[in-house]
Amino acid sequence: AMLGHSFNKMISRIQELMDENVKEQELLRKLEMESLDNQIKPHFIYNTLDLIIGQLESNNTTQASYLIEALGSFFRLSLSKGREIVPIYSEVEHVRNYLFIQQMRHGKEYQYEITIEDEEILDKYIPRLLLQPLVENAIYHGILRAGREGKITVTGFKQKEDIVFEIKDDGMGIDPDKLQDINEVLRGIRCLENDREYFGLRNVNKRAQLRFGQEYGVVLYSELGQGTKAVLRIRALEGDANV
Repeated sequence: AMLGHSFNKMISRIQELMDENVKEQELLRKLEMESLDNQIKPHFIYNTLDLIIGQLESNNTTQASYLIEALGSFFRLSLSKGREIVPIYSEVEHVRNYLFIQQMRHGKEYQYEITIEDEEILDKYIPRLLLQPLVENAIYHGILRAGREGKITVTGFKQKEDIVFEIKDDGMGIDPDKLQDINEVLRGIRCLENDREYFGLRNVNKRAQLRFGQEYGVVLYSELGQGTKAVLRIRALEGDANV
């Protein structure tokens, strides 16, 4: 009887874990689709096309060509042939194209620099579309809100078994109370009533945690008037060209 009871309890627990895994996978797919949908913003496409038309009308055909190539590459890497995980070099190139387009759109109000300190990580695989939302936040909530020229830096490196990306800007910065609120939301300490609030940050953070555990994800550091640093901690995944 004791053996039968233990066996039934074990079967029940296995079923619970399987159900939890299915729910987590469904949530992960939902978050990935939301992230992809967020990439294809109509105003981003329209504004970029308007920029290309303006370059052509000014006979800046070389610059227009660069923009067309960057836009095509941006969406090609966004889709990644439906792959859920991609090499880091692909994510870096995706962010590089995005920064180039945005710099051209905003009149070079900021400079940018991308540095991979440990080049061995470039061939490692990570979930796609993790970096661009953090870079977008740095542009719109950091540099552009400051109303002055600034710089965005993207740095990637290996830290023991983890891979860390730091996205820094020297823009507006975040009020201490709001910074605490954002980090509490990311850590799951506080829930939001508005699903669109901190959307990009929460999407990246939740996807990282579902993949790697609660100790991973995004943390923000900021000083008002001095800038913000978003730190994304993840781990490499096994993958190949067919994933």
